Amino acid sequence: MVKSSPFYELLEVKGATIVVRSAASQDLVHLEVLYTLINMANQSSASWTGEGHLVKVERIDRESLRKIIISESFTLLLGFPPNLSGEEVKPIACLEVAIKGKRGYTNLLAVDPAYQSKGVASAMSRASDRYFISHNIFFTVLTVLHRRDDIKAWYYRAGYRPTGRTEPFPDPDNTLEEECYLEEWGKPLKAATCHPNRNANRSHVIRSHL
Repeated sequence: MVKSSPFYELLEVKGATIVVRSAASQDLVHLEVLYTLINMANQSSASWTGEGHLVKVERIDRESLRKIIISESFTLLLGFPPNLSGEEVKPIACLEVAIKGKRGYTNLLAVDPAYQSKGVASAMSRASDRYFISHNIFFTVLTVLHRRDDIKAWYYRAGYRPTGRTEPFPDPDNTLEEECYLEEWGKPLKAATCHPNRNANRSHVIRSHL
């Protein structure tokens, strides 16, 4: 796995524009915000990605999250709302991306419940596609709990399909279901429809309405 150059995109989301960029060590100031965001999205019933009815554990702990932010092997994409007041803004979304061999991997997709149903999750997913293509990666995979038909339907609309591979839930003692495992879903990426991010300082606009 290789740490990439900085990533930066402007994304239009239902009439607004958000910034998506790769996290850096200075973003450790947002550690608590991101920790809460990821685990709130995972455990809260207010979040469409909530899995508190299936698992009892946090999605990530603070130390593991800190390591991802400063890692040379992983990249955490952060989504920020427009800064209209001039005050410091906090991330409203995140998505971990990693490259292993010839495949891209995504994990930890989380969106602040206040910004859900506004196309932010779809925009983050599209940004990850562009991230991978900019590194000549044309197939991306993720895992999803097998009982989450609603989330699988969302990924299906985003172009993902089940690969047929499964893996055990990593902490079976903290599941609320007798049978709980992860399904792998994958998606081919097309450079012709998703151009590489050739310059981290150059802005591109992706329109998203999911």
